[in-house]
Amino acid sequence: MSACKEPEELLCSRSTSTGGTLSLGNVTACEETGVELATLIDGYRRGTMSREVYFNRLRRGYHSLHARVRLEAVQLVEQLPEPERTRELLQFFHDCQWRETQIAILRALAPPPSQRALEFLIHQMHNHDDLGLCREAIAALGRSAAPLAARSLATHYLQGPAALKPYIVQALGALQDRTLVTRFMQDLQTASAQHQVLWAQSLVF
Repeated sequence: MSACKEPEELLCSRSTSTGGTLSLGNVTACEETGVELATLIDGYRRGTMSREVYFNRLRRGYHSLHARVRLEAVQLVEQLPEPERTRELLQFFHDCQWRETQIAILRALAPPPSQRALEFLIHQMHNHDDLGLCREAIAALGRSAAPLAARSLATHYLQGPAALKPYIVQALGALQDRTLVTRFMQDLQTASAQHQVLWAQSLVF
């Protein structure tokens, strides 16, 4: 008997040995879904499943109460070709009410982001209602290898909240952008004098 007793809604249920079609439903939490997820996207890629059916099934996972299901949905969307990949990730972000899943989506947008994803990450960096999401957007921009990301980060370092400066420095470092190197040398003295340890450490390393 399986040690798993509590049912958990999963993105996909197992296909039957008699050749039954893949469907969404409830399986036990201890079952693996990797094969089913791969089957779902493979069917869509090969044209054996319509776009409407595929996305209807996929989007059920967006509203799951279970974090694992939502993460699997993010991973599945990541495998889509562009521009569907970016479009669906952004739709998922706006539809999702769980912060941890929104963070996973921001991380999935880069690298390398499409132009639309890059613009979204820059917009999210300027949304200071949730500084945690701002930091994730900044980190994603740092992984983007995009000149527009470097310019936007440098501008936000000068104009944005002080709390974000250490993370912007790290992102610019990841991009190997030296636009603000003189300013960083000045700010290191300021950060040290004000005992801003995180800021100072980011400028040193």
